[in-house]
Amino acid sequence: MDYVTITDHDTIAGALEIAHLPQVFISEEISAYFPDDRCEVHVLAWNITEKQHEDIQRLRNNIYDLVPYLIQHDIPHACAHPLCPANDKLTINHVEKLILLFSVFELNGARNDVQNEALRSIVAELTPTMTAQFEEKHNVASLVAQPWNKYFMAGSDDHSSCNIARSFTRITPANDLEQDNTLPAAEDLLRDVMQGNTTVNAVPATPLCFAHNLYAIGYQFYKNSTELAQDIHYSSALRFAENMLTGAPELKPMSVKTRMMTLAGVLLRFGRGRRTTEKSMQANLLEAAEQVIALSPQLQNAAAEINTIQALANLPQREEMLTHFVSDVTEKVQHICVDAVLEDILKGNFFNVFKLIGSIGSLYALLAPYGIGYSLFSKDKKFAETCLRHYGIRNHMRPSMAEETAIAYFTDTYCEVNGVAKSLQVTLSLAAMHGKKLNMLTCMPQGTNTFLNDPKLAPINFAPTGSFTMPEYPELSLHHPPALKIIQHCYTQGYTLLHSVTPGPMGLIALLAAKMLNLPIHATYHTSFPQYVYRLTDDHSLEEAAWRYIFWYYNQMDAVFAPSEATRQDLIARGLQPQKIHVYPRGIDASIFTPSWQRSDGSKERQIKFLYVGRLSKEKSLHLLMEAFRRVYSQVPDAVLTLVGDGPQFTELQKLAKGLPIKFTGYLDGQALIQAYENADIFVFPSATDTYSRVVLEAQAAGLATIVSGVGGPKENIIPNESGIVVEQENAEAYAQAMLSLARHPERLQAMKRAARSWAESRPLKSAFMAQWQMFEKLKSQSQVA
Repeated sequence: MDYVTITDHDTIAGALEIAHLPQVFISEEISAYFPDDRCEVHVLAWNITEKQHEDIQRLRNNIYDLVPYLIQHDIPHACAHPLCPANDKLTINHVEKLILLFSVFELNGARNDVQNEALRSIVAELTPTMTAQFEEKHNVASLVAQPWNKYFMAGSDDHSSCNIARSFTRITPANDLEQDNTLPAAEDLLRDVMQGNTTVNAVPATPLCFAHNLYAIGYQFYKNSTELAQDIHYSSALRFAENMLTGAPELKPMSVKTRMMTLAGVLLRFGRGRRTTEKSMQANLLEAAEQVIALSPQLQNAAAEINTIQALANLPQREEMLTHFVSDVTEKVQHICVDAVLEDILKGNFFNVFKLIGSIGSLYALLAPYGIGYSLFSKDKKFAETCLRHYGIRNHMRPSMAEETAIAYFTDTYCEVNGVAKSLQVTLSLAAMHGKKLNMLTCMPQGTNTFLNDPKLAPINFAPTGSFTMPEYPELSLHHPPALKIIQHCYTQGYTLLHSVTPGPMGLIALLAAKMLNLPIHATYHTSFPQYVYRLTDDHSLEEAAWRYIFWYYNQMDAVFAPSEATRQDLIARGLQPQKIHVYPRGIDASIFTPSWQRSDGSKERQIKFLYVGRLSKEKSLHLLMEAFRRVYSQVPDAVLTLVGDGPQFTELQKLAKGLPIKFTGYLDGQALIQAYENADIFVFPSATDTYSRVVLEAQAAGLATIVSGVGGPKENIIPNESGIVVEQENAEAYAQAMLSLARHPERLQAMKRAARSWAESRPLKSAFMAQWQMFEKLKSQSQVA
């Protein structure tokens, strides 16, 4: 470097340590404040004296005193990252005042480049008329001669020595250099900066860059305050860290004796050879890091025992490499921790469970640099977009900064056989049909996706780091999502709204992503999970624990969508704010069903055909249906019952059906399911735990009279005593009486079947989707304003 200076925050101590060297001048970055609201802004001041530093520290609490002082003493200065909220108080009014106070703005190399682009766009639009309006609006006189003319300089804002000259300013001296190439004086070069004789160069920063800096700072501090340096030559993971996280790695070859001594020290310190569950988190991380490096030639090269600063000179590539490394390591250790928790639960070692859960928490804390990076960059982007919208600047906006709604659904269920998964598949198809930007994010093992032949139904899948199968639901598994990869995807895709479909692992990642990316988040309450827990366990304490989790989770949302008013009231009764909960429209495509009276087969069977479609499990109250049908059959010998579906009660229900005309079809889909509906007369759905039940609407679309429970959401999907019957008493006799009332009165049955079809036709699927999308957009706008 021709000249060296240090611009530290509100101190010149570092600069003074090298001030005796030639071609060094003293500078600082000043934390200044607007006096009325304490909004913090940063000001770069170069080539100052110790006395001027003391004056600056005295004046910096009032920016209207500080800037005149800098001008009066001819101190070169610039407003650093003017669109970056230093203490979250920055507004457009402050930006306009900064335009009146400064002639030079910094383009910052460590924060979101969207800020720099927005700043350039705003400056390009400035006119004498605009700046005069600013003066009148804020009652602030401009301190620069032509406030509509701005100059730029760039700086890396590097705090780790890993990004030196990532951004830099090239100065073109106003006066040509002398023939002997004498170096211009520092004050002359800085005067050129103030006069705009500069060009700026930068490699745009990303959240990955920001996280890289934080990891580097942490690593350098830890290395300098511990004995870590002696282990670097033994461990490829530590050599990798040395090369990636220091500005100038120094790795010298070691003797065999030293290498053996180092090996012994590392084995002793990190606990190699112990059982995985007994190792420290540090040991697990180190071991996982070694494994990840061993599987990647690229990482092996980055961990080579040579000075690789040139090999890692491509900054974006280096940051992506580090991100993949951190992600892979945390995924491996997460899997180890989860397996250890499950192992201890099975052994009854519950105290170890709490210890390991704490370890998992510390594991995710290691991802904090990315969380901070994504959060800050998202805030930067949001404020930049606000400024551009305020000034009506749209032509300069990136596509990712467009205002069009782009939604990401997060779901733990998509390819499984259940109503939620089917509804999601339909939603994704309708979004594609209407040209809406909607992606379905899932976490499933490879090979689970069954929709590869239909692009409209294919989700964006993230391979899980591990899985856990629930005993009561062997076909349903909870998969552990790769958090960092999903958050990075959301950031790069530019979603404007996140929507959680399930409160499981993917739902938690949705909440984490929303917090990190400063995005609004909505959620749908599809399943009465606490009621399911009680029906499956008969344990009220577990049900209450489930409700506490449900309240905590949905209380984090900006909006909650309930599929029925009954569900909405349940959530309100549990403490959720009524204004936050919305009943959203649902629909059905009735055209795919052909009711019996529309078919031309001429068949007139004497049988009365009852039908159930859904999961065969305890929470569906199918024991009531079986007993009710037994009573009906004793009085209506031509009655038959078909159960479509599968589940853990399949074998038990078959035993209960012995001696009765009950058919079990197993799971049906597509045309086979449609035919099952069309061949029936009466649909019976006794579940008291469903929040909506799509099958009730499907049955009515097929022209079936419907009998449902008086508890839960399905009763809102019929017109009581017109398209169906609501059974208020949860007992077999009540269901038997409802079934008999239709079986014994053909005229009433036929009238109800036709009413059911009309009711379904009045709720077209496409209209329901568009109404729901409009609700999303309206509520998103409200949450952004709030």
